[in-house]
Amino acid sequence: MSTDQMPGTDPLAVECEPTDAELAEVKADVARVAGEKRAAAAEQAKGRFAAEVRAAEARAAYLRKQFNVPRL
Repeated sequence: MSTDQMPGTDPLAVECEPTDAELAEVKADVARVAGEKRAAAAEQAKGRFAAEVRAAEARAAYLRKQFNVPRL
């Protein structure tokens, strides 16, 4: 049995050409992982943005008290 026909071989190995089904499976896995990472990054960005907004609001409230400026 050659290495091309062995089950469990890497479809993206240099010495073998992947079948269309194997290539589609690899592309689907890559797309899934990219989607998961994109969603995680979006959640982190939302959290950072919310923290920055809270900090800006706190700074504005502090400055209004310091300088007795009415809220605009």
